[in-house]
Amino acid sequence: MTFATEFLFPYARDNIRKHLTATFDTQQTKDDIKLLRAQVEIDLEQGVVVGALPIAPDEAGKERVIDS
Repeated sequence: MTFATEFLFPYARDNIRKHLTATFDTQQTKDDIKLLRAQVEIDLEQGVVVGALPIAPDEAGKERVIDS
């Protein structure tokens, strides 16, 4: 295992909701979500990441976007 898979990824998974909730309305987070949404769409089209799920559109609301 590497430091990233053993420590960083679990930390991110455990804290992402708190971070997104706190910063959701900032331009930086909006830009990051837009980039992530685009990357997931590419991954789904190319079949690169098995089990990848699309990120809900902004119109779905804050909680649904964060859930996805």
